[in-house]
Amino acid sequence: MQGISGSDMNSTPMGERATICLFGRCNVGKSSLINAITSQDIAIVSDISGTTTDPVKKSMELLPFGPVVLVDTPGLDDKSSLGNLRVEKSMEYIDRADLILFVVDAGSEFSDDELEFLEKIKEKRCLVVGNKCDSIADEERTDEKIDIYVSALNNINIDKLKDMMSEVLGKEKKEKTILGD
Repeated sequence: MQGISGSDMNSTPMGERATICLFGRCNVGKSSLINAITSQDIAIVSDISGTTTDPVKKSMELLPFGPVVLVDTPGLDDKSSLGNLRVEKSMEYIDRADLILFVVDAGSEFSDDELEFLEKIKEKRCLVVGNKCDSIADEERTDEKIDIYVSALNNINIDKLKDMMSEVLGKEKKEKTILGD
């Protein structure tokens, strides 16, 4: 099982760790997903839209890749009085991210906001994560835009997601080494 280890974590400066941003609409389960990935209660989870008001960061060791920083962001459709500022701040993290986990509700159609965001980030490394897969039948898990179906609440496919994250980041690391960056 992948989790947090102390070996590289303590010796790798924060700026040298790969940054993984969780992004998506309010209440798709981004905070639940960061908790499931880290096996810790890092982010506050609630049914109330807009619970995450500021980015929440957590360092962890993503095996076999190495040290990473996970960033849970407010919802892209935050309509509160400070919503636009929150989304702008989240976009700063997205711009610097080594990998984006774009979290969607597996039981819902893609919204216009989600489709627009996918278009904006098409040149970035991104995994589209269909969360709450336990709310739909297996035969309904057919959307080609979704890279993996998970349930953060019931820990379904979380280890598989971590493997995919590590693989995508490993390819980037290899490319940087080859290019000499």
